[in-house]
Amino acid sequence: NYRSSQAILEPAMRLIRHNMDRIADKNLVASGVNATCTIPVTLNNYVNQDHEQTGLIKQLISLYKKGVIKDKSSVGVIYRKHIHASGIIKILEHQNIPIDVKKKVNILDTILIKQILTIFDYIEGEMKEPYSRDYLLFEIMCYPCFEIDIQDLTWLQLTFKKEKKASYFLDVLSDGDGLANASVRNQDKLTTFYKLLNTWKAQYYNYTLQGYFEFILESSGLLDYILSLSERSWLLQLTNTLMEYIKRESQKNPAMDLTTLMDHIDRIRENGLIIPVIKSVQSETGIQFVTAHSAKGLEMDYVFILSATKQNWDNPKGQNKMYAIPGNLIRVQDQHSLEDDRRLFYVAMTRAKNHLTISYSQGDGIKEFLPSQFVEEIGDSPTVRRNELSCSEQEINSFLYGSLIHQTKNNHWIDKSQISDIIDNYVMSVTGLSKYLKCPVTFYFENILRVPAARNAAMGFGQAVHYALERFFNLARFDKKTELLNFFKQGMNRNKSHFTQREFEDRMELGLDDLGSFYDRYHDNWRKEKKYVTELNIKNVHHREVPINGKLDLVELIGNQAYVTDYKTGKYDSKKIHPPKNDFGSDYWRQIMFYKILLDADGYYNYNMKKGVVCFVQKDSFGKQPVIEIPLDESHLRIVSDQIVNSYQQIKDYKFEHGCDEETCRWCSLVKTMKPIEKDKLISG
Repeated sequence: NYRSSQAILEPAMRLIRHNMDRIADKNLVASGVNATCTIPVTLNNYVNQDHEQTGLIKQLISLYKKGVIKDKSSVGVIYRKHIHASGIIKILEHQNIPIDVKKKVNILDTILIKQILTIFDYIEGEMKEPYSRDYLLFEIMCYPCFEIDIQDLTWLQLTFKKEKKASYFLDVLSDGDGLANASVRNQDKLTTFYKLLNTWKAQYYNYTLQGYFEFILESSGLLDYILSLSERSWLLQLTNTLMEYIKRESQKNPAMDLTTLMDHIDRIRENGLIIPVIKSVQSETGIQFVTAHSAKGLEMDYVFILSATKQNWDNPKGQNKMYAIPGNLIRVQDQHSLEDDRRLFYVAMTRAKNHLTISYSQGDGIKEFLPSQFVEEIGDSPTVRRNELSCSEQEINSFLYGSLIHQTKNNHWIDKSQISDIIDNYVMSVTGLSKYLKCPVTFYFENILRVPAARNAAMGFGQAVHYALERFFNLARFDKKTELLNFFKQGMNRNKSHFTQREFEDRMELGLDDLGSFYDRYHDNWRKEKKYVTELNIKNVHHREVPINGKLDLVELIGNQAYVTDYKTGKYDSKKIHPPKNDFGSDYWRQIMFYKILLDADGYYNYNMKKGVVCFVQKDSFGKQPVIEIPLDESHLRIVSDQIVNSYQQIKDYKFEHGCDEETCRWCSLVKTMKPIEKDKLISG
């Protein structure tokens, strides 16, 4: 071996000797310029994932600042899947550290393709049922290719719709006389957009799907906008990938239309599939990020093998077995034999010339991880150094969370003059608090501007279940299981507009089964002699001078002692109920703490909350419907109390520009593309 030092080769050989299908038991001897290097292989065991990522980021930045990285063969990070390194890559990009990476990207997760598909979704829905996708118009009008001023949109959303008592954005846009007399800065752009919508609908049946895609790109100005950007090559690659997908699917089904396409896209997402394209970020003097599969043939002075846990490296299982996968799609995960995995780990180790560091963590703060068995098979010897490591909270906040908080280059989309009354009168709820903590950008659009949101099956199902439980407990005939199920049927019919016909049938079947099991499991605990209060609505109360309100699903009263139950219609997930661990804590945990604070602040009912539980109505994969008590810990109550006060003050100070920066965030993705409209364009139109 002419690459690695003997100190690296010896533990690598101990590892690979555990493979039974080896042709021969070779003894590798280092014979290159690195042969005499005695630096041992380092195995770093971190407290959790955040500590591991922070530790690696510190090491990489240190090497960069020392000038160690002279070319792509200087430093490399090797991992099993790109998702294991995506957070680290994002942080280094934020810190302007040069990197070199080729990664498989799902075009459905990119901002541009999301915007194109949102336009398609609007047109497809409107052609089937007018106004059914009106809730998408605000977002679409924010797309930069239309050059519509965000302050005009804010005014239309908050004022004009209200004054004109218009239910739909489309009706607002169609009122030319009203817009002419309104306080908009650029009526021409709004009028042009309205005409464009009508043109899209008028031309819907005049093109094949491929032709209609091209027509939308050109008529919207999106193609011209793409060509004006520095990253146009990448964006054109994305649009061409979507076009090629449409072409291939159209060859299979010449009658394919937008409805068929959107159905295909939905099924791709539902089944964890992707439409892949390779994105390349290249730097001749960058840190090389590469999967173990792609590392074959490479060599680097410093190699870091990341996330060496059992779940990542030891024969990870493939998932989707339900559908045959078309040739232009790929599975998210594949199956590998354990010996293949060991050979892959061996390849990763022997990419290093002089310095090899292998890291793993004990968990992600919620779930515990075990080290890969390959870490143990490396063995102990003078050529292996094992460390138990952790990072300080300050380091984690600085390197990890601080770098990932996204701040837009400007906040021109925040119109203080138009939202001041809303801010002055804002009352904090637990859902608003959780949304603000997670993403202030989303909070701004959804809670302050109140941009319309789509009705969906999950929302309708949740409302139906809550309706059934509320009516059932109010009636208090706990020996009548059929009444609970009948109330659910009524609830489903009341919310039928939230579902497609297939969704309605599926959710009806699911709900009847879950509620039936829920009744069988817990009805013995329900007693007529107990006092129950459903949908307890508490408002006009203050906590530390912050106005708060809330509605509690079910309160069982024993004297003035309150036992609070909150029903959840999604599947149980331990991540949803944990207290803070280097984060703000989970939403369900915060909800119970908030209810305690709310009841303590209320002077009308004077209830003393003694217990709070989260009850999962939907069965999990084991057929259970967990009821989880969340302890009313004083230190946890203080944390949520501070979250309420601090978040409320930030809202009062118009602090909305920091977003979550997650790829799946609708509004963070949107504001990244929004730009102020130049004054000459406002004047000239």
